[in-house]
Amino acid sequence: MKIKEILTVEASKIRQNTIYMYKEGVFWKAYENSAYLFYRFVKPCMVKTTHFKNVNRHVISIGLPDAGLNNLIKTHDMEHRVLHRNTCVLESQRFIFDPEVYEEFRQKHVFNAKTGLQPKAEPVPYVLPEPIATVVAEPQYKTIVIHSPVIQQLKDFDLALHTPMECMIFLNKLKNMLREE
Repeated sequence: MKIKEILTVEASKIRQNTIYMYKEGVFWKAYENSAYLFYRFVKPCMVKTTHFKNVNRHVISIGLPDAGLNNLIKTHDMEHRVLHRNTCVLESQRFIFDPEVYEEFRQKHVFNAKTGLQPKAEPVPYVLPEPIATVVAEPQYKTIVIHSPVIQQLKDFDLALHTPMECMIFLNKLKNMLREE
């Protein structure tokens, strides 16, 4: 489907508890209202904002691989049906569309696309467990200096200058060196 058709479907959705996913290559993508519902009620994932000249606006979307969608359908309480080959509809009573929250969500991502800034990650609250016993004295630690070629190579390796594949090869090399020691 073309973006004009997708936006028409999103604007005219009768049932607000419905997510429309569109097959694009090996990915399923949701746009606008559907992207918001997916992010909020199914799985928070990276939101992409793209400006389409033919509709003269920024459009938000999320995407996930084909296998990822199948796994989510199995693990979440959702009904799904496939319309044509390239459109999948997900429905659940859990999906509650709130226009005000959607508009905030959309504006946050469109603003970030215009400025080039990434949205701030929302902090995950973490509560430290209560200590079981009080520590009477601080433990004394000794600094041990280990001179090893593995440690020296690890210190000298700059992750920012290498590709993920080069990093994996480097770790495999270190692992083999440790086996030999």
